[in-house]
Amino acid sequence: MSLKKYFLCLAWIISFSLLAQNNEKAESLIAEANNQLVMRNSKGYIDKLDECITNYPNFETAYFLKAQFLNGRRDYLNALSTLENLYNINPSHNPLQLKLMADCYFQTSDYDNAEKYANQFLEIPNLSQANYNACNRLIKNIAFAKTQPDLAPLAFKNLGNGINSTFDDYFPSTTADEKYLYFTRNTNGNEDIWVSVNNNGTWSPARPIDEMEILDDGTVLSINSFANDGAHTISSNGKFLFFTSCERPKSFGSCDLYFASKTGNVWGKPRAMKMPINSRSWESQPCVSSDGKTLFFVSKREGGFGGSDIYYSKISEKGDFSDPINIGGEINTANDEDKPFIHPDGKTLYFSSDGHPGLGGKDIFMSKMIDGVWQKPVNLGKAINTTGNEVSLFVNALGTTAYLAKQAEIEDRKDYDLFSFSLPKEFKPENVTYIKGVVLNKKTNAPLKASIKIFNAKTSESVVSVSSDEKNGEFLITLPLGVPYGFMVNKESFSIFSENYTFDQKKDNSPNVLTIALNPLEAGTKFELRNVFFETGKFELKPESKTELELVVAMLNQNPSMRIQVSGHTDNVGAEANNKLLSENRAKSVVEYLVKSGIDATRLTSKGFGSSQPIMSNDTPEGKAKNRRTEIEIL
Repeated sequence: MSLKKYFLCLAWIISFSLLAQNNEKAESLIAEANNQLVMRNSKGYIDKLDECITNYPNFETAYFLKAQFLNGRRDYLNALSTLENLYNINPSHNPLQLKLMADCYFQTSDYDNAEKYANQFLEIPNLSQANYNACNRLIKNIAFAKTQPDLAPLAFKNLGNGINSTFDDYFPSTTADEKYLYFTRNTNGNEDIWVSVNNNGTWSPARPIDEMEILDDGTVLSINSFANDGAHTISSNGKFLFFTSCERPKSFGSCDLYFASKTGNVWGKPRAMKMPINSRSWESQPCVSSDGKTLFFVSKREGGFGGSDIYYSKISEKGDFSDPINIGGEINTANDEDKPFIHPDGKTLYFSSDGHPGLGGKDIFMSKMIDGVWQKPVNLGKAINTTGNEVSLFVNALGTTAYLAKQAEIEDRKDYDLFSFSLPKEFKPENVTYIKGVVLNKKTNAPLKASIKIFNAKTSESVVSVSSDEKNGEFLITLPLGVPYGFMVNKESFSIFSENYTFDQKKDNSPNVLTIALNPLEAGTKFELRNVFFETGKFELKPESKTELELVVAMLNQNPSMRIQVSGHTDNVGAEANNKLLSENRAKSVVEYLVKSGIDATRLTSKGFGSSQPIMSNDTPEGKAKNRRTEIEIL
């Protein structure tokens, strides 16, 4: 071997040896950095990676790890700077660096560069299906983001120190009157449900929804427990809570759905939902419709479209739940759909998803039900969604205000706080109102627990059935506007209350307030049957009268010695002789219905009074309508 070749060979061996030594030292620094990460010392992790980059500027792994970490911390500009340095050293160090660059450029709204590197990544052979799908979704998101206009920013209002903390606060929901706000707080990795009260526009200091109570055998008597108790839904009237709890004793799967009811101000013992609502899979994030007829929730059970899917179950008047039904491929995707919220209008669904084209992470979407079919979801756009994760939206009953969780707008804080904002009109639900009321004993003013049924006065279709609270007699119901409603209140041993209402939007958005006083059933008690209907000038009962007349049948069956008189009344239109005959025949029609329903005819009498006993002036259409009535008197 020539002397020249010898020295060249020696130089190569020395260089390789030095490179190996440098790699070993660099790997040692990477190991030290990883130790810092295990100890949750983020600064120590970055410092060790920077030391490696400074001392060994060609050691590519340090660049990639640093960029990956900064991306996870949402520090996209510094992540990009690090990735560009890596790209200049070796464009093909790690195929994933191209995808990471595309992600970071997307997060900084540089959509052209994002698209460039995403397409380069897709050209790499033998990509895993997961990476291929993720990059394809990124390209769809880029195309979507390019079409989105720059909108005026919304005014997000932080709900204040009474609710928000230095921990993550999220998943808000309120009662229809927005008196109570419930939310989830994650305190050092443990989720609990908290509540705050609205006092004239100011939220009170939040507190846990109840005190933890666990028996020696592990039985949990409270809503909050040692486990994670979080994603929930509060019914519009604030009396029923569906929530998620994980790893409780005797649970079906990792996370299950539970139910609790409230009497007065006290929550009862929670109960696990039965199978097949709960399964061996993961169930979470329930939402109950305001009419109490449908429960929506999220599950990862087999047979879905992929990831977490939204399901629903129909609830019967007896409280039975149907087998869960997947909401379908218009809403669910191969990725995750989360936190469904069905507005009290019963037609507008809000949910989060990372499967539909969006702005990055999870976005909030809206879908409307038309003729029983969910329409293509609409992304709520740049004014609400960001490149991060938006995981839940709650819209108040009136459709004017929305609540969501966002990262705190406080220096050096990364936790989530709760905010409210005025919902843009293009994302508003249908108009609804809510009714607040109380049912009382007319003689004593004592509160009563009574059955309240509301139905569509045109179609006779049941709208909602609830009970007033047995402790305070209160009730709260949400209803769509502009619909004629039949309203019936029934309590055993008390008179029946019935009325017709059509609720329209008030200028000040204030609720409709009702005080319903029921008379004890005793001789002389009178009450009207406002939901017994006849055609004009005729005395044949209309089919929609059946619902209310069945309550009279039940009352008579519960009181077998009771005798009643059915009285017919008209307005003053037409000849009085004709009015009297018409009122007599209408009263007889009611008696005939009761007899056909099994009531002994000897317990029933009928009488027609024509227009002789008006309860309002006949000078207005409203007064005439009130005077046309059927009455029951206890004899």
